[in-house]
Amino acid sequence: MSNDSRFSRAAPLPSPDTTPKPRSYPSSLTPIPSSLRPHCLARERLRLWVPLTSRSRHDHTGALIGILDSDIDRILAVISHSHMPTTRETYGSGLLVYHVFCDSHNVPEEQRCPASSTLLLAFIASCTGLYSGKTLDNYFYGI
Repeated sequence: MSNDSRFSRAAPLPSPDTTPKPRSYPSSLTPIPSSLRPHCLARERLRLWVPLTSRSRHDHTGALIGILDSDIDRILAVISHSHMPTTRETYGSGLLVYHVFCDSHNVPEEQRCPASSTLLLAFIASCTGLYSGKTLDNYFYGI
């Protein structure tokens, strides 16, 4: 297939929100400080909180795939704008609860993401009765 000029330019994305400073974490939901998880608004966590292993241009076998770092940046930008702000806030709240759970259970960073099914089930089980089923669904999807 030839280089089609229709694909050489990406559609513009909305400008990032101008946001207020985040409030302090509640005392029962304060994560251990980490450079991987800067203190930010809940709706920004999907974009700003990163796993220990960086996002990669390699597939599951380690082979380099034909995309650029700018393509990865574009993927993250699209993901961060593809959900309504309230959904991003709920997913971001779930990430906070998940990392506080991991902190309290001494789960090493390298085991948090990607998370094993056992770790995810233990997290969801620990939240059962504290949050609604819909909230737990959203926390799971956010992770």
